[in-house]
Amino acid sequence: MAQTRGDNKLPKNNPHSTGSLKPCLHDFWATKRGGKRQNWKHRYFMLVNGVNDKKVGELYYFTSDSAKHALGVITIFGSSSIKQESVTKGKKSVNCITIASGKISTRTFYLYCDNQQDQDKCIKALNEKIKQLQESAGPKQPPSVTNPKGTGGTTTNPNPNPNANPTPGVQRVDPAGTSLKAAKAAIPSALSETANDFWDIWTQSIPVSEADLTLSLSTTPDMSELTWRVTGPQQVLIQEMVDFFWNVGAPDEEIDKLNNIGGVINPPVIGSWIDMSTQGGMDGGWIFPGDMSITDGLEACDDGTAKKKLDDWVKANNLTTGVLLARDMGASPPRQTEIRFSLGVSPDFNKNFDLVISALKSFGVPEIPSDNQKALRKWSPKKIELSVVTSSEGFVRVGIIFPEPNDEIIDGLCGQKGAFLEFQKNIKKKPSHIEVQHLMDGFGYAVYQEGYKIKLHYALQN
Repeated sequence: MAQTRGDNKLPKNNPHSTGSLKPCLHDFWATKRGGKRQNWKHRYFMLVNGVNDKKVGELYYFTSDSAKHALGVITIFGSSSIKQESVTKGKKSVNCITIASGKISTRTFYLYCDNQQDQDKCIKALNEKIKQLQESAGPKQPPSVTNPKGTGGTTTNPNPNPNANPTPGVQRVDPAGTSLKAAKAAIPSALSETANDFWDIWTQSIPVSEADLTLSLSTTPDMSELTWRVTGPQQVLIQEMVDFFWNVGAPDEEIDKLNNIGGVINPPVIGSWIDMSTQGGMDGGWIFPGDMSITDGLEACDDGTAKKKLDDWVKANNLTTGVLLARDMGASPPRQTEIRFSLGVSPDFNKNFDLVISALKSFGVPEIPSDNQKALRKWSPKKIELSVVTSSEGFVRVGIIFPEPNDEIIDGLCGQKGAFLEFQKNIKKKPSHIEVQHLMDGFGYAVYQEGYKIKLHYALQN
């Protein structure tokens, strides 16, 4: 699964100078927060019409007002939103302009001007550009999706806006009266306003019908990283799910890919997921839970060395069936695909766990911390699932998932002081699964913790 991308850095020899971008729509000085290291630096900004794409605006930033090369650019879309938000800087708070694209897998930028008067002018200029982009774009038709096999034809939702009145005959989830809302209210972490807006849009895309839906949440013990999921019958969720992706800016080619992969696998159950973190992470995508051919699942992966190594490893170990396929719908590559396998090959835990160790070595993932290994070998659960996430740039994440964790293993891996304990008390549920997960270096984008971490999975409704 993909994380929010990092800085929109430009090559050092890029042709954009302050002189080449004049006349501009607006220019100003501001202090901007960096992406990966999140340090604050004073920069000169120039807002212009898109240089290569007239359907966007571009906010270039420089070291000075006479610089020969831009350091980076912030793309302004018709879906972008400009707000003011109090943000922590060291030991104090500053009143920042936040620039959110309105598209999944893109970073929210934070900057503040030298005085409020300049800040107000900046906000006005950015909002005027967004309004102009919205007016010039005009209405866009929602994508259609192929119906499940055997029903024929295609459908388009006549009401693609997830915040509008629901389609007749389809009752939507009322977030105020569901287990989703109860779980959200029990989370102590302070998520960003943008992430909360994203969560609200996602929940509005979940229909309620006579068929059961499965709702779940996975979290780190400190509740700083969250993944929400909903799954259900394909015919119930497919159009609403695609409309959600369309509304939050997923590329058309990725919606086509979802349709194509779905046509090959034809999963009876599908779903969507969203990621959030207290550091500004935000992403979403689709999920197919259930048995499927690994060969078909690999078709969803982007080509690269990681896909080739994964293919070689499953063939060497005679694995033919996956139990889950998922992909992010990010606005920009590299996009990430998850394939999950059940490793109940042997009733002997150690043999199954040795298979996990071989996978980590094959994929170049660091060894599991010794304390975690000892705790798991003492527990010796009979079932293990291996989650592997790849992209065109390499292996992204590997997770080892165990069902029905007991209190001893939860305490051993998470400790007894985590925020999750209060969360469990409030929702009156214990984890359905526990996961030892490793996020590879470079894929945290300064908003997700890289390296090893523990994830707890909760079934909120099923």
